[in-house]
Formats: sequence, structure tokens, C-alpha cells
Amino acid sequence: MQPPAVVLTEYAPEDRSALELWWKNAAVAGYLGDLGRLLRESEVGSRMTDGYIARPTLRWMARPSPTGEPFGFIAVQVTGDRDASYAVVPPLSGGVNIAIDPLRCGGGLGPATMKALLAQPELADLATLGGAVDVTNLPCLKMLLKLGISRGALRGSGRKVFFDFVIPRTSERDE
Repeated sequence: MQPPAVVLTEYAPEDRSALELWWKNAAVAGYLGDLGRLLRESEVGSRMTDGYIARPTLRWMARPSPTGEPFGFIAVQVTGDRDASYAVVPPLSGGVNIAIDPLRCGGGLGPATMKALLAQPELADLATLGGAVDVTNLPCLKMLLKLGISRGALRGSGRKVFFDFVIPRTSERDE
């Protein structure tokens, strides 16, 4: 079966209405948390749990064509370490959040969207790309396994339990 076509376009304010509709779904809201958090700009250089923010959050909408209706949303927060001058420096890591329209799940949209994300030139300088998946999000766990991405450590956060994962970079996968 041919994977679905996926084009990533930069998130624009007019895309918010689609996201708000998706976030009405309890599973989407439960897995990803507050939509406002994913759309809020973080200050470059400010501290996060796993490093310092290296650049503005990267956000894309997944579509079947450049002008098609969106079926997915991706946000990547890039972080790094600080040097003696307090500049954010490599190695850089990207924390990924992905949402697929709950009415369009299945049919390979998740794996195709992840493959399109890995091909983004804006992520070429990242040493790692990863995130956490709620252990109850079986479609996402299945997608990661289908792509050859193994789940990592199991950890708790509040009342939720997550599997961490790290996505191998393209150059590492192709060698």
C-alpha cells in the first residue's frame, strides 16, 4: 500500500480553528495537554527541563497537498546547552508533539507525517529528536514501532505514565 502524501506547511493563525476542533477530543487533549502551551512562544535562552531554548518553536501543519485541508499538527521545541557567554550551543535536541485529526486517524497518516518531519531541513542540525508517549496512546506506540523507533524508559509525571523515545537522525539511519 502506498503511504499517504504529506506536505508540511508552516503553522499560521488561520490553522488554529482546526486545532481547537481537534482539541475538543478528550484523547487529543489528554495526550498533548493544553493547546495554548503548544502555541505560546517561549523566550530563546530561557530554561526548560532538558536544556535551554535554542530557537523559536517550530510548528507545521500536515496536509495532503500545499493547499489541502490539514490533518495533522507538529510542534518541535529545540533546546541545547549554554556556553560561558550564555549562548545556547550544540548539541541540540528537539522535543516533538504531534496531533492527528481524530476523525482521520488510521490509514498511515501518523507514520507518513513522522517521515515528513524527519525530512525537514530545519531539523538537520539536531543531534536527537524525541518525546514522550502516554502509555495509553496505543496508536502512537504502534506507529513508533512500525517506524523502527523503540520506546525508552517508562516514567511518571503527575497521574500519567509515559514512554520516552528518541528518533534516530536520518544520517544515523542511512549508514
